Amino acid sequence: MNKTLWKNASFWMRLLINIIDFVLFALPVSIIYYFLVGNFEHVMSLNYYLFILFSNLISFILFILIPIILNNKTIGMLICNVKTINQNNLSKWSKIKNVIKSSISSFGFFLLVSIIFLSTIYGNELNEFKKYINSSSDIKKNSPAKFVFTERFIVTITSIWFFISIINYAIIIVSKSKLGFYDFLNNRRIVYNKPFTQYEVNKKIKLVPIKVNNEDIIHHN
Repeated sequence: MNKTLWKNASFWMRLLINIIDFVLFALPVSIIYYFLVGNFEHVMSLNYYLFILFSNLISFILFILIPIILNNKTIGMLICNVKTINQNNLSKWSKIKNVIKSSISSFGFFLLVSIIFLSTIYGNELNEFKKYINSSSDIKKNSPAKFVFTERFIVTITSIWFFISIINYAIIIVSKSKLGFYDFLNNRRIVYNKPFTQYEVNKKIKLVPIKVNNEDIIHHN
């Protein structure tokens, strides 16, 4: 019986997939930010909350809804003809839970940042917070404590996210199996969507004859 085999995606392929997914998220969010927040000297509270709502909706669609519909594949994976396979056969609900776990570093991270903003910076304080971000360090010393906390907390969790991402890529590079930290966490493999069999592998193996020089055999009494 020929078992179906899958080749794990390379580091460069996975990096390309992540770049595509990031661009697909960052581009619409940047456009929404420009029209709702960045293009105004004085931002209305409604615009602030609409930006948070729409940006998280985009994140949910890209990193939760679409992977559920496409069987744990993002748009980047679909474009690059790559898929996710799990080490164990999973039920439908387990696959949905895996999608949610896989989105911790994308949807989960952005949702956490949004919750922090909504909890500390209210709509009527956004303009003051924008001035705080653009001000010098001397002026920041006399700013409200929650502005300082919000900035430092966002910088801290972003740095942690970046560090974990670097570690994940480093593991993929040095690992022969091309599996990263998140792959072990979710018990999954990111593979090329081109299955093959052991028979096909064996067909590619060629036996090459090697010339061996005859040596004289000396018998000792």
